[in-house]
Order: sequence, then structure tokens, then C-alpha cells
Amino acid sequence: MNVLVYMIEPWGSVHPLDLEALDHWPDHEATKVLLVNKIDTARGNALEETLLAYATLDLFADLIPISAANRSGLDDAIDTIIGHLPKGEPLFPADVACERTEEFLIAELIREHVFRHTQQEVPYASAVRVRWIREANDAVTEIRAEIIVSRDSQRGILIGKGGRVIKAIGTGARADIEQLLGSRVFLQLSVRAEPRWTENDDAIERFTEST
Repeated sequence: MNVLVYMIEPWGSVHPLDLEALDHWPDHEATKVLLVNKIDTARGNALEETLLAYATLDLFADLIPISAANRSGLDDAIDTIIGHLPKGEPLFPADVACERTEEFLIAELIREHVFRHTQQEVPYASAVRVRWIREANDAVTEIRAEIIVSRDSQRGILIGKGGRVIKAIGTGARADIEQLLGSRVFLQLSVRAEPRWTENDDAIERFTEST
């Protein structure tokens, strides 16, 4: 282990439970970084007092104020953590940007918009299967994909009244896919219900084969 990251809130002092937890930290040479989250909720001098109190413990190489809610300080936290990590041998050739297939990335972009537009109404057991990708004569990439759900009621939710939901999913996904591929995209989406597909090993393999 190279880096240990511990996150607290701006208590204003060292919390007793933190003292107990830190007392049981493994005794090794890993660099320790403290993140003070929820700085957007700190009142008065609470943040400054928190940083000073935890700095006196002499445990942490860096103490970084952040707010996960508004993303304040996150870039600094990431850069600091990366700076403490050792450089290793590259896992992939320099000209390989990702180990995943193009079909997998496209399917994941579509799934992202399924979740975004249906939220809790459609379970995370939905899948996207890219049927084909082909280049059209007019420099447009044509993509045919289907969204798999486990119940007919979920199919109705995904399509929406007058096709409103599936259209929104397609519009958002197409924009992201165009950015990924660097070309115009014509995206055809369909929705199919496959009862209890998540309980069938053959169905799982078939519907996730692009991964």
C-alpha cells in the first residue's frame, strides 16, 4: 500500500472516534493524506481549527479541504494523491487509449442515459446490446442497439408516453457517442423485455457479449 486516505468533516477539533480509529492504523510506511470534506457547511473558524487540530497529530503528509457536493478541491486532492504514488511500467502500449471495445463503450454510454432518464423506475439490471455499427456513405456512423429489461412494465417506462423517454435517451447518448467516435452518429434504439434474464447465465453472456 502506497497511500492511505482518511476523510473527516470540519469538526473544529479532533473527533474522539477518529483518535480511536487512527490509533489502529497499520504501522507501515504508506503516505497518509487527510481530506476534510463538507467545507461548504463549515461555520466560523471550524475549518481552520480542524486543520490545525489534525495537523498536530503529526500523522498526515497533506491535509486537503474539499467539498464533494460542489467538487471544490477535488482536483487538488487527486493531484496530491497521484503525486505520492510510485511510477510503474505502462500496462498498455502508448497508442492504446482503452482496453475495452468500441461496442462496450457505446453500450455503457447508452446505459448511462437509461439510468439518468429513468432513475429508480428501471433497475440496474438493464443491459444494452449493440447489434451492429457501420459507416454510411455520407460519413455518418450508423449504430443499432437494443435495451434489455426484465419486465414489460419496464419496457413501457423506457419508451414513455409517445416515445418521449426513449427519444431523450437516444438524443443524450448520441451526443456522447459522437464525442467518443469523433463523427456524426445515427443511433437506432429499441427496447425488449426478456423475463428474468439476470437469472439466466446464457442470457447474461448473450446480452453482455460486447463487454
